[in-house]
Amino acid sequence: MSDPWPIAIARGWHPVAYEWELRPDRPLGVTLMDQPIALFRTSAGPAALIDRCPHRNVPLSSGKVCGDALTCPYHGWSFDASGRCVAVPGVRGETGAPAKRVAVMCNFGLIWANLADEPLPFPSLPAEIGDTALDRFWWPLAPRAARALDALENHLDPMHPHFLHPRLVRGAGKRLAVPVTVCSTPW
Repeated sequence: MSDPWPIAIARGWHPVAYEWELRPDRPLGVTLMDQPIALFRTSAGPAALIDRCPHRNVPLSSGKVCGDALTCPYHGWSFDASGRCVAVPGVRGETGAPAKRVAVMCNFGLIWANLADEPLPFPSLPAEIGDTALDRFWWPLAPRAARALDALENHLDPMHPHFLHPRLVRGAGKRLAVPVTVCSTPW
């Protein structure tokens, strides 16, 4: 876990990819809080390892998925979803050093990752996120440098989208009063 991040953010669950981006034959490289991660699909679902082979520090995201293992492109070491080295080419019986596992899960069409050594349970999100009767879209944004308080204030400001992004959410003639409740929870 990275030190410069506030503990509540560093220990949280973060969306890192769309579920459809994860292919069965090759890994996907993503970055979470400056930490490169290699995501790959197994028969049990998504898995993730720190994107660094413990043998020669080669990015595992440049490798390939073989069954339920991620194989390094440099010397072919293979790692399972737990990070255990399950094969070293040319070596029988012994395996190499493990790769570091990253906790991941799928929810609402997204792959979520948590860099904590002992992740907290996934938080309960509003039921509307999973309601297929509602229109929804994911709007990926490029990373921005901002203080957490400033970013939160921007998201809670009801005038911001209406003034700065007219017609993005609704037209000017369709204003609605929106009650906002802010609660402080462990999440």
